[in-house]
Amino acid sequence: MRGKLVLPVTLVVLLSMAGHASAELILHWTFDEGSGSTVIDRSGNGHDGTIEGDPQWVAGKLGGALDFGGDGDRVVDEDGGDYLNGLTAMTVAVWIKSDLVGTDKGFIQGEDPDGGDNVCTIRYDASGASFGGSSVMKMAVTADGEQQLESSAGIQTTEWQHVAMTWESGGLIRLYVDGVEDTPTGRNGPNGTGAQSGVMKFVVGQGAKDAGGGWDGLIDDVRIYDTALTDIELLGVMAGGGTEYPLAAGPSPEDGAQLEATWVTMGWRAGDFAVSHDVYLGDNFDDVNSGAEAAFQGNLTDTMLIVGFPGFAFPDGLVPGTTYYWRVDEVNDSEPNSPWTGDVWSFWIPPKKAYAPSVSDGAKFVATDVELSWTGGFNAKLHTVYFGDNLDEVSNATGGAAQAGTTFAPGTLESDKTYYWRVDEFDPPATHKGDIWSFTTIPGIPLHADPDLVAWWTFDEGQGSTAIDWSGHGNHVTLVGSEWTPAA
Repeated sequence: MRGKLVLPVTLVVLLSMAGHASAELILHWTFDEGSGSTVIDRSGNGHDGTIEGDPQWVAGKLGGALDFGGDGDRVVDEDGGDYLNGLTAMTVAVWIKSDLVGTDKGFIQGEDPDGGDNVCTIRYDASGASFGGSSVMKMAVTADGEQQLESSAGIQTTEWQHVAMTWESGGLIRLYVDGVEDTPTGRNGPNGTGAQSGVMKFVVGQGAKDAGGGWDGLIDDVRIYDTALTDIELLGVMAGGGTEYPLAAGPSPEDGAQLEATWVTMGWRAGDFAVSHDVYLGDNFDDVNSGAEAAFQGNLTDTMLIVGFPGFAFPDGLVPGTTYYWRVDEVNDSEPNSPWTGDVWSFWIPPKKAYAPSVSDGAKFVATDVELSWTGGFNAKLHTVYFGDNLDEVSNATGGAAQAGTTFAPGTLESDKTYYWRVDEFDPPATHKGDIWSFTTIPGIPLHADPDLVAWWTFDEGQGSTAIDWSGHGNHVTLVGSEWTPAA
């Protein structure tokens, strides 16, 4: 009888290896001149820029850059409307490094600033006017109508940041920050067809609200393409090359993903020059990062690797509770830069034991009416909780009642007392004994001598999610979205 191996069918969706073959670089200001009052257009189209004000030539992200003083410094091509109007698709990409956050200052503008965000513009926005975000980025394009986008909140930074705005007729404006598409707080305007219009000139170093000033910080490597580039193409632009990107990208599973299985079909988008792929996989980051022989899974011509079945890599299956690291180096022996060393990606499989307790292990100042929760172990069907104030009893307990949910309410607890708890996970027929976790409740606090003091929060706890009311009235508060910091 002929044997056969039956595998689950998995569809792996991979990004196309092809980019936009028709993508044309319309303008490219590298700011590598180092002196003078003219910025040369390296695209070969002659769209040079004239420096106004006194920005300083400095070292940038990719070679040189200009440092704008926020006082009207800018670079202008007065003929920008000639090549920007009429476009039905566009990418504007730039490296920026701001000296400020919580600001309205801008860096790309399609006309002299007049306060209106509408004509090919990108700027920082302290408070999004339309969608309520703070410290956002705002951009706009006008075709047969005006379309605006306001980024996710808190996107402003004083670190180097690659910003790309893409748009095509009939579609939405999209923002990519450091190669990753941002999820905006909102968009408005039409999604209709039509060509870009209204551009009077192309300005770098000012935004819509910068009539009396402008960008305060560095700008480097400004590019305009006549196509809405993809995220992979933007990685090549970020690196200072063209839209070709030599590295493997688009990992599946995604970098850092949680995998709910002991097998996986790994896939990736091939680098634009790759003929084959050296794949490394293992549970040791250093081995994968250094390309150790123990992690090498072979040179492949396909952009996929099945793992965790007999006859494949890791034939005994992947191990729950383990983080796996992998890397794909792109190979083309006819290219002098080959191989191209890839980034190290990872995925992880949850442990079979309960994990991620809430409250966290060792927590202090926990409310006396706390509800405990945890994340169930890999493939767990039922959970048994053991709880008490005696470490040995909780550690050795057996025979508890199983439950389906992953929360537990121990009832009203005593103040200033340490409690222990354990969760055993049942994955028939096995039971996986849990770790011992502990926490300490809020101390008992006498009434303050001042009868008018009804609440007193010192924020000296330094940990946990509760700020204690030291007035003695029990007005403790739960902290949401905050972090403890040392005293100044």
